[in-house]
Amino acid sequence: MPVPCEAMMDSHTHFEKFFRSFSAGKFGTFDGNIQVSTLPHSRNFMEGLAFGSDRFLLQIPYAGDCLEWHVLFDNQEPESPPQFIFNRSSDDRYERLDSGFLEDFSVDQLEEILPSLANWDSDNEDALAEVIQELLIAFRRYQLEKLEEISGDLLSVQFKIRQLLEAQNISEDDLELLVRSDDVTLLVRLAVDISKVPELLLPPIERGRLEILASVLLTLGNNGQSSKLNLSPRMLLILGNSDRDLKVLFNSRTNLSNYVDAMRKALNEKVKMIVGGVNHRKNFLTALVVLMGRALVEHDTKKYTKSTFLLEWNNFYFLVHCCLPPSFPDRQPIYLFQSIYHNVKQRPFTSKCSDYPYDPNWSYTEMAEKAQSFILEYVKNFQKDSVRAS
Repeated sequence: MPVPCEAMMDSHTHFEKFFRSFSAGKFGTFDGNIQVSTLPHSRNFMEGLAFGSDRFLLQIPYAGDCLEWHVLFDNQEPESPPQFIFNRSSDDRYERLDSGFLEDFSVDQLEEILPSLANWDSDNEDALAEVIQELLIAFRRYQLEKLEEISGDLLSVQFKIRQLLEAQNISEDDLELLVRSDDVTLLVRLAVDISKVPELLLPPIERGRLEILASVLLTLGNNGQSSKLNLSPRMLLILGNSDRDLKVLFNSRTNLSNYVDAMRKALNEKVKMIVGGVNHRKNFLTALVVLMGRALVEHDTKKYTKSTFLLEWNNFYFLVHCCLPPSFPDRQPIYLFQSIYHNVKQRPFTSKCSDYPYDPNWSYTEMAEKAQSFILEYVKNFQKDSVRAS
């Protein structure tokens, strides 16, 4: 007999526990976290018996596309493992692109490929996440098998991807792959070392959260090829929300292994430069505060880009903002002198100074001493200019 609505709602709540790992961001793919949607209950009829199913939709970012996997639980047997329907967002009305996925395997083979499903434990809240992880591995191997079946104009693409997989620094675990009739898309994870990035530069990442810092999406086909660098929000924050310095030549003659390796090296060099820049700025501003600390008003202790001092010369009080560019010490500090008395167009009179004696090879202490001397010398003209400007 049909399951009462209340029982169906209870079972729906029971199955939702399996999706907590997804909603908490503890599970995802190279290009984002898996999204979970609850679908309406369905009624199916098999062998004359009615049963209801609880349905959920997983939207999985994958190699520039989106896998749309339906998860079905039998609410009359809540301890039973789920069933799956495999689609992707680019499927059309007439053809399901992933229709052959897992269809040619025997029961014994499926148990070997999906041990978490074969040994389903309904008391384990991570049971479904473990199954999805195994399914994604199987799906990647399915796509690699489709790659080997390529013929005709795409044989050169097959050759390039084989070269990439044979490279010592790339493994199957580092990529997502989709084979279509006229092109292949490949998302390759780029290993980036952020272990030396100061913690103050970054918000703490949630424990257990999967994080892919960077990847590159390659599209190879009959109409040419293209590449796109994907950076996580955390990686963008490290790079100052800019990837404009990470351009590597990519064309039809590019060796994929060399290209991926060059992108990885460029990212790591950029991170290394940023970490070094933070340390340089910190050491200089620390030396400056040691000299003028009693006048300190504000000090950036996160990225060490600025310190502000309230100074006095002949009963004339003024602010000096010491601003450090990202490329310090190669580029010298900028000093902004600001009057606390005089306004121009309803704003404090300010003078910007970047032309003064400077040598990036000076020690931090010498830089601070030279800065102090320059400030005391420049304020004489600054006072006169601020009076005239008002």
